[in-house]
Amino acid sequence: MAVKKQDKPVKIEIEKSLTIFEAASVHNKIMESYKNSKDIEIDLNSVTSCDTAGIQILYSLKKSGNRDGKKIIFSDPSGALEKALKEMDIPLNIFS
Repeated sequence: MAVKKQDKPVKIEIEKSLTIFEAASVHNKIMESYKNSKDIEIDLNSVTSCDTAGIQILYSLKKSGNRDGKKIIFSDPSGALEKALKEMDIPLNIFS
């Protein structure tokens, strides 16, 4: 997972899997940026697999951002992420 600091927002690229096996490290990296940034963009283009733990991390981030007045942007969801959401009967706009 790569973190790119820009003027606004901070961009985090999630690479490869977004599953229970990576949940702790992904969550820690996101929260590190979350604490130090007002706006965060999560680039989901490189996600190769995703499960409910990964979706929960993203949804929790969005809810926390709304609560804390931070702008959370999810960009370019991969086909694997879209497929996982569809299989779980979760609409893609859940992160809007």
